Amino acid sequence: MTRAAKDAAQGIAHPLRLEQYRTTLRDGTPVLVRPIRPDDKELIRQGFDRLSPASRYRRFLSPVDELSDAELRYLTEIDYVDHFAWAALRADRPNEGIGVARYIRLKEEPEVAEAAVTVLDEYQGKGLGTFMYKTAINNLVSSGWKVQSDTVRSPQANRVWLNLRQRNPDTVKVIPRLGGSTVYEASGVVLRRPNVKRHQRRSR
Repeated sequence: MTRAAKDAAQGIAHPLRLEQYRTTLRDGTPVLVRPIRPDDKELIRQGFDRLSPASRYRRFLSPVDELSDAELRYLTEIDYVDHFAWAALRADRPNEGIGVARYIRLKEEPEVAEAAVTVLDEYQGKGLGTFMYKTAINNLVSSGWKVQSDTVRSPQANRVWLNLRQRNPDTVKVIPRLGGSTVYEASGVVLRRPNVKRHQRRSR
């Protein structure tokens, strides 16, 4: 890490948010969104098995048939600071995971985090992906972080940032990058999430 990157890291707050949220999808499905835990490995494995080949490819950018134990550890044993993830579960079936939102801080740009969302195919188009993406972005923006998203592969990210820029043209900065990724910087904005109830708050 460069000295400039280290200096930047010291001035960025850690966006630690351990709240849980409840919401309802467009079709009436009740959903609980909570931070991922180390014991969620089987939940993640089962969810991955239900993804279509196309959804797996969008998530990993290559054909993947199964997740290794090492990959499952990486996806669930997180530090909740530089690597944070939420699991979306059906509130009426708490052992059924239906989506994941995740952001990971870039090592060489510690003021930037890359955010992404994965939703099971049968729950796509019902508002879950946008809800989870906004949850991740609110964490980052409220703490002064910049957000990197692949708006080519992520329609949720594209819609969220387009709407946010239209409402806040003077406070949202856009930095295009090669390969389809874009870095966004927003200050003093909060992304509204309909039908959300804060369920629980814990602190470390």
